[in-house]
Amino acid sequence: MKILVNFSIFIGLALASMSALAEIESSAFGASSHSAGHWRPSWVFQPEDVVSEADGSRHGAAWLKRTRHGIKGRIMTNVDTAGDPYSVWFVIFNKSKYCATSPCSADDLPPNGGDPRINVAVYNATGAISASDGKGGGVINADFTAVAGKTPDGICCFGKLARRNGLKAEVHIVVDKHPMAPDVVDPFFWVTHLTTPSGDLHRAAIFLPVH
Repeated sequence: MKILVNFSIFIGLALASMSALAEIESSAFGASSHSAGHWRPSWVFQPEDVVSEADGSRHGAAWLKRTRHGIKGRIMTNVDTAGDPYSVWFVIFNKSKYCATSPCSADDLPPNGGDPRINVAVYNATGAISASDGKGGGVINADFTAVAGKTPDGICCFGKLARRNGLKAEVHIVVDKHPMAPDVVDPFFWVTHLTTPSGDLHRAAIFLPVH
């Protein structure tokens, strides 16, 4: 089951200059709001399975807390190894109605000739060093945030969550597997492998738009 494209195609598309990521205002994730006497939540909680890129089997869970102005989330999944780097990526389809299929796929990405009206963004969400799962493998738990309309930190790769589009975007959270850490690890190893793509897609969670 191939969920998304191999990230190696994005290496070299890094932006030369990125502005600092602004914090989401605390009011954007408030508990509720009132309008004309009616209560409505100001955010939407959206959980999904984390699945294997290899065969689609379930390996964990992820969730998003979404508003028009941004996304907060968490991914909790097992991985192949413990004590090694895994990078986590946003793949955001801002206007998924223009995707060829639902959910959107690798065919909808710009390098593969996807419709430019989709307005795709691909960039680093976070990174994690896996802990032992007690069964010979590893596990990662990582938080991430996307601010609508704000250019993200990092050198790879392109795009952003469009303004006021936190509910309408289709969001894929992707875990990229990296080489096992050597016995002697220098700081540049961790920085490189926690913030850049390796080309080895490992896990993914797909969140359809919320309307």
